[in-house]
Amino acid sequence: MDILADPQRAKALLALVYDKSKETRKLACDLGLWTPCPGEGPGRFTTAALHALRLIAHFLPDRTEAAEDEG
Repeated sequence: MDILADPQRAKALLALVYDKSKETRKLACDLGLWTPCPGEGPGRFTTAALHALRLIAHFLPDRTEAAEDEG
């Protein structure tokens, strides 16, 4: 995954998850993570960005399993 291998793009992707301000969306658009660019219509993550997010999510612990282990 080129996105996760590039620290600038990975940082921008994770920032965009929590902050969808115009400035963050503009940066993400410039880095190929968000389309279309702000001001050009409703936006969304690019397909590559969605795949990178899914890969990150795959490695996160499952909270339901953690709760069962604790209880």
